[in-house]
Amino acid sequence: MIGWDDAAVVEPAVGKRQAHKEATHQALKEAAERLFAERGFAATTVRDIAAEAGVTERTFFRYFAVKEELIVEDVAAWIPVLAQRIRDRPAGESPLIAIERAVLALADEVQASSRPSPGLLFLDGPPAGRLRMLPALNLRLEQAMAEAISERSGEAATLRAAVTARAAASALRSVMLEEWQVRSAGGAPGDIGALVREAFAVLRTLE
Repeated sequence: MIGWDDAAVVEPAVGKRQAHKEATHQALKEAAERLFAERGFAATTVRDIAAEAGVTERTFFRYFAVKEELIVEDVAAWIPVLAQRIRDRPAGESPLIAIERAVLALADEVQASSRPSPGLLFLDGPPAGRLRMLPALNLRLEQAMAEAISERSGEAATLRAAVTARAAASALRSVMLEEWQVRSAGGAPGDIGALVREAFAVLRTLE
């Protein structure tokens, strides 16, 4: 049994270990962000990230199963932000227009932020090796947008809201893949805003 004196010693030790774990986790994330920005996702290895953070590869795998988790975390952080932007759009806008304009506004925020862009999932090519993570991430995006659409109308979640959200998510993935195809062919980076507008214009023809 741990006595009062023993407990006083154990608690600070536990707190110190937790602080160290959190510091290591943050160091790995920051190291990955720097390297992804400098070299690109595909050219950055787990060994590179661990070395940049000053830890071993074995330590890296205590915190992340694969390097893709570093990107998925950052992409997922933008989902509730986008959902709130959709809720904040004027009530008179149709769901597709609200999503389109929320995305365009968020794109400016992403560009001005030091946080990794969701586009990192696609800039190095179709994420074939990351597909095991993408379905869950895409589902979260679709659900968040569907809930935001429903809340704007003051209604419970409907099939119409779900279909609209899934169509919008598909349009956004198409924009990212279109941009990757241009870059992979040696073309200059395109105007993402223009591509988003074009993609949603296509969706509106189907309404």
